[in-house]
Amino acid sequence: GDLPACLPEEIVVDHGKQYMSDHVIGVCARLGITVQPAIPHKPTDKPTVERFFRTLRESVLQHLPAYKGPDVYSRGKDVEDKAFYYVSELEQIIREWVGSVYHRTQHDGLCVPEIPRAEFCPAEMFEIGVAKFGCLLLPSSPDLAYEFLDVRWRMIHHYGVEVDGLRYDGAGLNLYRGTR
Repeated sequence: GDLPACLPEEIVVDHGKQYMSDHVIGVCARLGITVQPAIPHKPTDKPTVERFFRTLRESVLQHLPAYKGPDVYSRGKDVEDKAFYYVSELEQIIREWVGSVYHRTQHDGLCVPEIPRAEFCPAEMFEIGVAKFGCLLLPSSPDLAYEFLDVRWRMIHHYGVEVDGLRYDGAGLNLYRGTR
């Protein structure tokens, strides 16, 4: 089913080229999201995500074989000889932990003004937010996914389009064959 989501008004990003690219800035602009670069080497500009990374490290990552630690002083002995993970495997481990542990664990910073001293987990806070204010859905359009794709100009040949050694063809290209 469709998952309700909140469309942010602003995102704070590091200065990495993937975050500051024309593509990301353009997609955010089309969706009405402003992009605020964080001050370099100032973790207090993005405390929520920094705190999440610490929780992730302390709750999951440091317990995995071959964990190298946040710095050279925290590394175990002979970590290079231990197991390694593909990015997809590590992503799955993190997704499962977020869904089954993090979203179901009470966090000190989650509160409801009408119920002081009550403790909530992110899943409960989401339910409270939906009950209070209803669901907000991302703009729904069958073409929305195309807004997130990079634009790369290609020649449309009689046999279709070639991308990274693969050929793609279809009736939608018929009017454009022989053009870039």
